Amino acid sequence: MSRTKRRDIRPFSQKFWEDRQGNFVVWQRPNKFLWIWLVTMVAGWVLPYGNISRIVGWISLIALVAWALLEATRGVNYFRRTLGILILLLLIVARIGIF
Repeated sequence: MSRTKRRDIRPFSQKFWEDRQGNFVVWQRPNKFLWIWLVTMVAGWVLPYGNISRIVGWISLIALVAWALLEATRGVNYFRRTLGILILLLLIVARIGIF
């Protein structure tokens, strides 16, 4: 028995904005990594600077990188994948200190 892959013959504009079911997807309910990032960002704003603040900052960074990697590799459409890649690039540029 041979398995054949079904080709996605939708035009690029549909692949960019829509998921496989044809739903227009730009915003989704945040996953656990995005929630962790959001909570740690808020915590970082209210915590005084010190060791705990730095640990929370690293947790925030790791959560955002994990979210961006998931979006870049498994996003439901090309827009979400592009968003993940752009966030990863932005994080790399910010860490290098170009901006």
